[in-house]
Amino acid sequence: MPSQTNTNITSIDAFIQEIITYAVANAGFTLGVPTFDPGNGDTVHWVSRTTNGLITYWTFRDRDGSFNNYSDQRMECRMMHEVPDATTYANLDDGQEFFTNMGVFYAVPNFPTSKIYTDGTNIFVVLEAKTGVFTHLAFGNLSKVGTYVGGEFLSATNFSDFVAVPGISNWRPITSGNANCLLFSERRYSGSTSNGGVNYVRQNLGGDDRDDYIPFGTDSPVAGLKAFGTIPPSLVTTTFTMTSGTFSPTFFTAVQTNAPSPFNLRAPLMPVYIFRRNDAKNKVEPLGHIPNISSVRIDNLNPKEIVNTDWDVYPTSSKIQDPTITSDSGPWGIAYRDVP
Repeated sequence: MPSQTNTNITSIDAFIQEIITYAVANAGFTLGVPTFDPGNGDTVHWVSRTTNGLITYWTFRDRDGSFNNYSDQRMECRMMHEVPDATTYANLDDGQEFFTNMGVFYAVPNFPTSKIYTDGTNIFVVLEAKTGVFTHLAFGNLSKVGTYVGGEFLSATNFSDFVAVPGISNWRPITSGNANCLLFSERRYSGSTSNGGVNYVRQNLGGDDRDDYIPFGTDSPVAGLKAFGTIPPSLVTTTFTMTSGTFSPTFFTAVQTNAPSPFNLRAPLMPVYIFRRNDAKNKVEPLGHIPNISSVRIDNLNPKEIVNTDWDVYPTSSKIQDPTITSDSGPWGIAYRDVP
């Protein structure tokens, strides 16, 4: 499916509508009637899709309220299992407990560029919030391992600063504790608060309630359930240590940590797998794979560079080494395949 490049994005709300229009036209999503949220006065846009008899609603809205230690302006997103309306949108049990946030580093529209990708199933979005500064969003369905009910996901990047004073405070580096929320990683779940946003994968555990949405991160409202994706850097070595199991997700981080090759200066495009931690079984279990997205070291690559014919590479946030502008993500990057 053809990707779509946009320039001079005038607002997050307009950007949301571009994403939704593209998803409906190219990836099999159904357009929903926008919902007005009386609590905040915002318009909530949404799409839905039914997979294996399970319907999921993905919602998006432009939020610009005060937001402690994160970008005040952001795209606020949520997966739900009820039609979004003024009542269900505010009900915690009708979808994921906390919002997923795509932060923009205090940038104010117009944004320079964006690019939307799809493989006909999943949507991947890269927004250049400031020149050389990128933020990411992805939603869709896993290529599942097994036959469980679920596999829908919603993930975005959102970075934290030390003091929430635009233009004065410094942005935290990418590996700063669990403060940063990263795409398909395992660096952010705050337990009792939701300042940073939380990424989720859906697995129905018998309820059609918020417990069916497993958060990526170091804690979970469902005892023993946590999700992890294989885009480094992550905290997996401390939060996914199991006394028994047949697979170690730390393999992906180890490979990327030792890239690029000192012999040919090339770095591998590593696949993205999603796992869940199951304390009851004392295992780390694979939930699925997300095709056409990879992690990649970008030590020797430039933002937006094309590699292997049809893969576009981006920093996880930026290669700019100025913490007053952005979080420096150093060598960590994400690649999307521009599927023909």
